[in-house]
Amino acid sequence: MKFYVILIAALFSANAFASKARVNSLQGANHLVDTQTVFTVPSHVALLNPYLTFEFGTQGTDAEGGVMRNVGNGKLLLYVGHQNSTETEVYTDKRVSNSYIEQRNPIEAIYAIGNMGFGASISHAEDKTAGNKETSVILKWGMNLAQDSWVYAHVHAWDAAEKRNAGVTDKQETLPFLTLGGAKAFGVFRVFAEGSLGLTTQDPGAAGSKDLDQKDTDLTVGVEDRSLKSDKADIYYGIKAVYANRSGDGPDKRGYKLPAFIGIEMPVVSWATFRASVQQNILVGETKDETVTGAKDDSVTADTRVAAGLGLKYNNLTLDGSLTAAGDGNINGNQFISQASVTYTF
Repeated sequence: MKFYVILIAALFSANAFASKARVNSLQGANHLVDTQTVFTVPSHVALLNPYLTFEFGTQGTDAEGGVMRNVGNGKLLLYVGHQNSTETEVYTDKRVSNSYIEQRNPIEAIYAIGNMGFGASISHAEDKTAGNKETSVILKWGMNLAQDSWVYAHVHAWDAAEKRNAGVTDKQETLPFLTLGGAKAFGVFRVFAEGSLGLTTQDPGAAGSKDLDQKDTDLTVGVEDRSLKSDKADIYYGIKAVYANRSGDGPDKRGYKLPAFIGIEMPVVSWATFRASVQQNILVGETKDETVTGAKDDSVTADTRVAAGLGLKYNNLTLDGSLTAAGDGNINGNQFISQASVTYTF
């Protein structure tokens, strides 16, 4: 009985760091600095205390984990399993959309010293039976600025994949793929932006087929207001503009939208933190996919999404998870907490 009491206390407790669950529960929150934001802004490693973290999920795609510790005058994060996708808020990852495999068993290292962080993610896999192959090298850099502000850059130095199709080998290479982003705080307000540009070449492999080139252009610009924040709750809200375009050989895709968001994170008691948010596109927004016959400019689909989560801590051990509900909004008793993670802080 005592074991269950301790477990329940752990499942309703505040956490210093967080996880995918916290990031997904706080939609649109650009001010977060935690164990997941380090993969976007490598210099965030310098702002955290050493930790061990484990993310539960589907084997080979969502499960991941690693350790961050002090090394010399800096901090080093060693990590396995984190997928560095080119997915945007409008379109899926180019490998996924073209039926190639994503990164398989990637390893990642991030080293932060002073106000800068440097990272690299590497993976290589070959399935000779199925005819699938992938190689990835992604380099990252970030710099922390004053007042919760930062800049960062990612470049896919090597992004290639192969698949067997009707007895021939199709190939895809995305070079270069560059992402630049940053955020600047002005008191309780902050502005943020991220842009990506990538060129993908597909070689169908079949005799007489020609290479297909496609260019991806993505841009997000937003503003966040935390003026409602108090010592009792961190409340934020804001809006962002998202644009994406895929053009080149073959049918084009394009889309834009204007999602607004509002969220809250607050300690319920000294050992429990609750968080929730809602996000929805506001009036304007269209998508067009010319791969669909007769496609026209259509409004953004119904996309109102509410997310919630609980922070979980017992001494230095943190448990974290998202609250889940059935399709009708009722709490799902078979899966009350999902997207679980465990973090131990030194």
